[in-house]
Amino acid sequence: MEDMSIKRSFEITYRSKQEDNKRIIQGYAVVFDAWADISDKWGDTWRECISYGAFAESLKNNKVLALYNHDFNNVIARKDVNMTLLEDNKGLKFEIELPDTNQARDLYELINRGIVNQCSFAGYVKAEAWEIDDEGNISRTINEIDLVEITITPIPAYDVTEAEVKRSKIVRCEESKGVNFKKVLEQCKKNREWIKDRRGV
Repeated sequence: MEDMSIKRSFEITYRSKQEDNKRIIQGYAVVFDAWADISDKWGDTWRECISYGAFAESLKNNKVLALYNHDFNNVIARKDVNMTLLEDNKGLKFEIELPDTNQARDLYELINRGIVNQCSFAGYVKAEAWEIDDEGNISRTINEIDLVEITITPIPAYDVTEAEVKRSKIVRCEESKGVNFKKVLEQCKKNREWIKDRRGV
């Protein structure tokens, strides 16, 4: 399928700390294998998760930014400058040393007090796998994302919670392109027929 923009958010508990007068925040911009129910503006719904390794190429090649509230006028970090990004077993982990600016100092205080406690990301889907079960329920596993930015945000436009908090919260996804579900269903049907043939059923 062609590239689609994606923007998802996670309710997380990230923490702030101060070391040698440096203001540091840490947390997860993405949680792997956290299934969520997605609903787009056309009324289509499916279950979705992001798999480990989805950001491997982006971490090698992209100059990922950290923003406040998805605003490119509010850049707070850049990968390999004052931000570390890595994938571990839980998700896409970040550590940011906030710059000495009024905005960053204010953000640190908001995070430290627990007022701002959510994180999001934006990019483009590069590889995905769609499946459909016997009841017609559709699921998507996203295997590769071309990551553009992560965001610290108080009110995410796209709200997907961590698996440990809530597993099945309906979210709205105002994506720039809709999912061609006719093609998805056709591909899922072919996959299922191929599996049946291999199993001899």
